Amino acid sequence: MRSGVRERQNKMIEEFTFSKASKKALRTCHADLKLIMNAAISMTTVDFGISEGHRSIERQKALFDLGKSKIDGITRKGKHNYDPSEACDIFAYVDGKANYSDKNMAYLAGMIILISKQLYGSGKITHQIRCGINWGHWENGVDYNGFIDAVHYEII
Repeated sequence: MRSGVRERQNKMIEEFTFSKASKKALRTCHADLKLIMNAAISMTTVDFGISEGHRSIERQKALFDLGKSKIDGITRKGKHNYDPSEACDIFAYVDGKANYSDKNMAYLAGMIILISKQLYGSGKITHQIRCGINWGHWENGVDYNGFIDAVHYEII
């Protein structure tokens, strides 16, 4: 990740930008996710990256087999399996490495959801998003109760 400096409310703060790897992953995503994530990286005080956008069916099945997904990609496609991807996964970037602390992931979720609501309200995007940090429900026959996926964002 690279950062610069900008002024916000008369205070100098770091301005973050995506790495080449994050940009590559984000290029596989739906246009609304691209706008949301690009706006978020320029506004947050916690650096973050995009770990995954589009996901092959084989990778989806492997994650399902490991218990890291509720969707196998075979009997039901996940949002990552579309082209362009309707989902992306993120990570906080702290002290030069990926960081998944509750504090950072909760902060990023709040910022990203707020930014998406602002973009949606202004007509700049056509979909709202949700984060896997707060599934807490059944959807299309899949029980998400108790399954927390704090890195996951998808268009709805």
